[in-house]
Amino acid sequence: MKYIVYIIFFSICIFSCQNEKSIQAEKILKKWIDKEIIFPENLNFSIQGSERASNFAIRDSEFKIVAYVDSMGCTSCKLHLSEWANYINNIDSIYPNKVQFLFFFFPKNGRDIYLTLRVERFIYPICIDTLDILNKINHFPSDMQYQTFLLDKNNKVMAIGNPIQNPRIKELYWNIISGRQDSSLLDNQPLTTVSLSSSQIEMGNFSWEKEQEAEFEICNTGEIPLVINDVITSCGCITAKYPKKPLNPHETAKVKIIYKSERPERFDKTIAVYCNVSNAPLRVKVTGNAH
Repeated sequence: MKYIVYIIFFSICIFSCQNEKSIQAEKILKKWIDKEIIFPENLNFSIQGSERASNFAIRDSEFKIVAYVDSMGCTSCKLHLSEWANYINNIDSIYPNKVQFLFFFFPKNGRDIYLTLRVERFIYPICIDTLDILNKINHFPSDMQYQTFLLDKNNKVMAIGNPIQNPRIKELYWNIISGRQDSSLLDNQPLTTVSLSSSQIEMGNFSWEKEQEAEFEICNTGEIPLVINDVITSCGCITAKYPKKPLNPHETAKVKIIYKSERPERFDKTIAVYCNVSNAPLRVKVTGNAH
């Protein structure tokens, strides 16, 4: 368990240049690792917030991944439902019935979350916890990056972090579930250097009902292949398409950004490019006015 704690701490803190964040992460991990998550009785799970999942129950699976989402902030920014659906399918296809996924939403506006569930066609059971009972019992950290947990068969926390928003956490969860205890493949990648055509993209003014597209270029300025491990967006309203094949030295590729607003808004989002460079993740700001 101490090995896992170290790897989790390293995964969360490696990209933080602020010592205060590292200290906060260490305190949270020390408090939560090996702590049991208590599930209240009579929890109601439903499909897309309407159809009751009568055959669904919290079971004694070997692992559980618990995702708690509170009522603060943009709904789609926090949920990333399409990414979760792909992640669930990938794990279930290799390890069927080994991992149970439990989603608990404490919505400020029930209509927003129901609409998001239907638009994203998310068909997995969720618990709309309108009284925030799960959080009141367990007192989860207030920082959303520490509100997703990997549990063992006794519901004790083995790892903390959102695998959808951090590829290192995703790899950590995968290693634990698959029984691997070796070092991270991402950490062992040889490093190259890159340049971006822009670190900030302004999409301008446009109708919120229309998709908006933009792109930037990434160039491998080093002497070994560039591997883009993942591109994480800060909001579910933004998706990114990027090359899956390694870029040879001095090769350039385009990353396409697609923004689809849920409502009129002035937005300021971030895209994080995880790749084999020393200063990863590379961050690109995306701003605009969907009116």
